Amino acid sequence: MPSASQLPATLFTPVNDLPFQRPLSVPPYVGTPHEGNTFPGALQVSGELKTVEDVAGALEELAEKGEIDELLKQHGGALLIRGTHGSTPEEFSRLVHALKLGKPHAEVRRFPFFRPPFSFSFR
Repeated sequence: MPSASQLPATLFTPVNDLPFQRPLSVPPYVGTPHEGNTFPGALQVSGELKTVEDVAGALEELAEKGEIDELLKQHGGALLIRGTHGSTPEEFSRLVHALKLGKPHAEVRRFPFFRPPFSFSFR
């Protein structure tokens, strides 16, 4: 089971001192307790990763090794990743897909911007 200390230290640094993080306590009947872990887990992207594609590539490598899944289990299913260089919805989507957490979503409509393919006229 990889821990945050086993992550590539040059790419991601664990963060455990954010004001909204709380100690994670898991009842014994739910699963293996992860004493000393916080909710949510948090990682800071290092300065070596200069672009969204660099960060996405590093996240894909971690996901393929199963380390993202383990981090999610250790931190109650929540992981905050800071410093990803993403600033648009497309870049955010790229980063989320890099985590390989399941079937990708497809956005069908965007309310309230959806317009029907026809228009009505009352003249």
